[in-house]
Amino acid sequence: MRKPAVLFFFLFILTLCAWHGTARSETDEKSMLLDSAWGNFTKARMVRKTGTIVLKVWPPHLEYQAMIRSGKCVRVATPDRELVVTFDEVWVAEDDEHVSPSERRQKRGKLNHRKLFWQDGKVQCWTLEKYYAFDPVTKAKVGKHQITQLADREEVLKGL
Repeated sequence: MRKPAVLFFFLFILTLCAWHGTARSETDEKSMLLDSAWGNFTKARMVRKTGTIVLKVWPPHLEYQAMIRSGKCVRVATPDRELVVTFDEVWVAEDDEHVSPSERRQKRGKLNHRKLFWQDGKVQCWTLEKYYAFDPVTKAKVGKHQITQLADREEVLKGL
């Protein structure tokens, strides 16, 4: 009488494991990337526009990183590579999680931006754009966001 109960329990556990594995693989990428290591996109601005864009890490940032040798590295294998991305949706999130409301008002428009580019519900790439008031190498005025980190689809999915 004990053998059927043990066999039933074993089959039940095996079924649960198989179900859990398929449930994880069927979860869409958007829900997995909503709040992940790539950033918190729960309050992100979702821009629905189609297009093709060439993304590249800002060269002065690479020069500056090479000068200071700080251990911070760009998330690309070859920093000078370009990613040609076709997209139909972009998620833009500001890094304001650990910023007080007064700091948020003070730094309005100058917080870092994390972006996810999507095509047909599949992530294409991720970027981190930092605000630069001036070029860190030449000290020339810039006053806009520049790409400092870039990850393609394979890197984003590997990081989940």
